[in-house]
Amino acid sequence: MEGWKGICLIAVYTIHDGVAVLQEGYWADSQRGSPPLLYKNGTLKEFNDYDDKMFAYYRFENGELKYQTMLIDNFSEELNSGFYYRSDGIGRPSKVITKEEFELVQKEFEGDGQVVELDWKLLAEYGG
Repeated sequence: MEGWKGICLIAVYTIHDGVAVLQEGYWADSQRGSPPLLYKNGTLKEFNDYDDKMFAYYRFENGELKYQTMLIDNFSEELNSGFYYRSDGIGRPSKVITKEEFELVQKEFEGDGQVVELDWKLLAEYGG
């Protein structure tokens, strides 16, 4: 994959006391996977591999964007492998779950699936 085409979200900032603060718990790599999605329920979904079968969810807690969980759809007819849920952090052992549990967790974070359409502007349009 050559990276994303067009404009997409790569970092998240919040405003604290009138100052933009980078949320260091999150960043997107434009060379991996699909661009992240921001759902209207406030959940951020980051894709972590090239076939979009591994993704992490982030949500705001007390004004900071925090990693919540990772889901991995590793189903393969040939290998008869299942679905995995990673709740204890990236890089730690995953807990095997059923397809139904996978879909429940996905629904919990994605809600009705409505994605925020960001109104992108050039920095120069914000004045200065």
